[in-house]
Amino acid sequence: MILKHKSYSLPKLLTRMTLAASVISPFHQAIANEGIQLMDGVSMGVLVEAEAAIEKHSKEADTSDITLATLEVSFAAQLSEFLKADLAFLYEEDDTEEFTVDVGTLTLGGTESFPYYLAIGKTYLPFGQYNSNFVSDPLTLELGESNQSLAAIGWTNDQIDLQVGLFNGDVDAQAANDEGGKIDDFFASFTYEVNSIFSLGLSYVSDMGETDSLQDTVNEMITSLAYDDPAGIGVNLNLSYEKFDLIAEHLTAVDDFNAGTLTAEEAKPEATNLEVAYHQSEALTFAAKYERSEDVPEQPTSQYGIASSHSCGDHLSFGLEYLYGKYENDNTRSLVTLQIAVEY
Repeated sequence: MILKHKSYSLPKLLTRMTLAASVISPFHQAIANEGIQLMDGVSMGVLVEAEAAIEKHSKEADTSDITLATLEVSFAAQLSEFLKADLAFLYEEDDTEEFTVDVGTLTLGGTESFPYYLAIGKTYLPFGQYNSNFVSDPLTLELGESNQSLAAIGWTNDQIDLQVGLFNGDVDAQAANDEGGKIDDFFASFTYEVNSIFSLGLSYVSDMGETDSLQDTVNEMITSLAYDDPAGIGVNLNLSYEKFDLIAEHLTAVDDFNAGTLTAEEAKPEATNLEVAYHQSEALTFAAKYERSEDVPEQPTSQYGIASSHSCGDHLSFGLEYLYGKYENDNTRSLVTLQIAVEY
């Protein structure tokens, strides 16, 4: 399967990869490519993605660009049977100003003999799964991704991962004019997977305004307004049958954002991604998708597309996609993206 997920682990084909929404579950952090073994128990991986894109709009100026979409260097250290450390540095042109620490975590437990675990550090909330066979991130990721410093406890085996955790969000601190903030946000996730044939994931976050896509907008608008911490939920399903894969995911706020906290009127952000993929061989994949969103800043309200990816050995891959999207202001966009990725 050619799946991409947002995390610090290494990609096999198109881009970064973890398993089943458990970005801090030690049992599920199997890396498709083992990377470079620096010493016993310590490995290093590098990902470089370069992209060329052309956008044509019906109501805005056309654009084209060539970017270093991703430069990621990651380290994984199995310090003992029960202690693991992970570290990743990330640069994304136009998204990050400099090479930054993307992930730094310590994990205790989570082994076959001791399935309970404690994880603490900076990483991505296990809110959503964001599987995709496309070069561009799905709208579900654009809505729900959230990088936070957190602490979590969980239980895991080869089929199930269950975790709950806490973090100190920025939005509540802004609303209360409290520079330090408090640890008053929490999350929970459940994943069930059977032999890479079927997986089901459920996730919850106590404040959807803390996601990366919504946080800045909410922080700017709530300085003098009451904020009610609208929760968010996510559900995802993945099915594989012979050479075919189905990806289905939906994220939504549970309650409306008050008028003036996200948009001028009440808003209830949500996003859906549906994909079907055909793997002609281990190296060649074709995919089609339909996705939609509502009240997600700067994203299409509906979008469909096709994509193809081809891997050349263990380190080099190519991806090509076409997306057609419609926006709330009736603008339409046609996007063609070519990606070349190297990972080792």
